[in-house]
Amino acid sequence: MGTRDGPFDTLRKREWVMLAPYCADAGSLRHVTAAFPGRRHLPVTNMRGEAVASVTIEGRRIPSPADALENGVTAEPTGTLELPAGTPAGLYFIDDQWAFAVSRSQGLCTVVLPISTIQAFNEWGGRSAYTERQRQRETGHKAPLHHYSLRRPLARRFATDVLAGFLDWLPRRALAGEGIRFIPDYELARRDALAGTRLLLIPGRSEYWTRENRRAVDSYVAGGADMVLLSSETMLHEIVTRTIGWPGGGGVRRRIRSHQRCHTGTTLPQVSAYPLHRPQSGLWWQS
Repeated sequence: MGTRDGPFDTLRKREWVMLAPYCADAGSLRHVTAAFPGRRHLPVTNMRGEAVASVTIEGRRIPSPADALENGVTAEPTGTLELPAGTPAGLYFIDDQWAFAVSRSQGLCTVVLPISTIQAFNEWGGRSAYTERQRQRETGHKAPLHHYSLRRPLARRFATDVLAGFLDWLPRRALAGEGIRFIPDYELARRDALAGTRLLLIPGRSEYWTRENRRAVDSYVAGGADMVLLSSETMLHEIVTRTIGWPGGGGVRRRIRSHQRCHTGTTLPQVSAYPLHRPQSGLWWQS
């Protein structure tokens, strides 16, 4: 990333930028997929819309596929981006539109980013998991089954809907130090995901969870560590994810599959979600 000085280019309608992985440690290399012709010099802004840096990105024309909801972006990355090691943890936006998160490799406090839930509401490509569920119901499906991919660009609206209040709530300058780190919800089951964490924070509307991630959190708490839930509807739906490699490397796609009971599968992940028919679904993980 470069300085915050302009002049800057701007993105037009139907032009977008996606970083993979969506959340990564400062100093790490990310793959960039940019849907615009040529090269653009774009601002990087914070939650308040203030320019804090800039990026120069190469792009190419990439049409949005008809199956964008189910399979996400399948095009090869257009480049890479390395974030400076001193970048404060937090949520950032390219051209004040397209979101990505910066974390730290170490932190006493770990914040779970509800990416699986955010992507369920994400309407990039023209549909979300919720609009697809409604369409299925209107066409006579008794138990709507839907898949959605986590490998889709995240516009500011969907990225901040469940996080803006939480990030405002954190103590001022707390994210500038080493004390707080972020982790996407789909990485919680990784063996060392919560190593060194003393406090786990789950912010607003973290609805969609895999059974493996739920069990990882159970084990973390059983080991004597602390956790704070800051919202309702936490762990409301169980999801099942399917992990697939994508062209050009850069990690995995997950695809989430969703059905009318309690499930989810994804291609970054692909996700599948099954809402539970009970007033309190906080016990779905018990077999």
